[in-house]
Amino acid sequence: MPKKRGALNVYLYGEKDSGTKNKRKGEAVEEAEDFQGQDYDKIKEEYSKDKLFEDDEFDLEFPKMSVEWKRPFEICDNPKYFVNEPKPGDINQGALGDCWAIACMSEIPNFPKLFERIVPSDNKLSGEEYCGACRFRFQEQNKWIEVVIDDRLPTQNGQLVGVRSVSENEFWIPLLEKAYTKWVPSK
Repeated sequence: MPKKRGALNVYLYGEKDSGTKNKRKGEAVEEAEDFQGQDYDKIKEEYSKDKLFEDDEFDLEFPKMSVEWKRPFEICDNPKYFVNEPKPGDINQGALGDCWAIACMSEIPNFPKLFERIVPSDNKLSGEEYCGACRFRFQEQNKWIEVVIDDRLPTQNGQLVGVRSVSENEFWIPLLEKAYTKWVPSK
């Protein structure tokens, strides 16, 4: 049963009408719809560490600053998707001033099953499975949408422009911000 908060219904993860289904208590099994027709599994088959994915569907301009797009391995040594178990205090605001997004992102690690649904742990930034692509999921009108991005991030003077982790070599946070930035303008 949703809690009523004005005109907003608040559902628990896995609850009826929440947009998630559970075979076992709290376990989401619903498939996500591909955003802009980009299928993560097909991209992983087509691209590799020798031929990195570049997302033609994402175009973002920074009219008031000069940025250089770099992959995590070009920003630091030993880039990781996660350094340790994600927690709310992992996030630092960048130069973009999107503190509202940071506040939302910082809460997701408090809900581990939801976190895994939004931020899949199978994204790779190195190794044999690395292909330059990452996926994230967002919910809209009771259905999950999977957004695929490449792992190039905006930098200025070698530093990330947007949100970043407190660990210099952790990248799930800026990649999530990029995926959200790709998804939101389509609304």
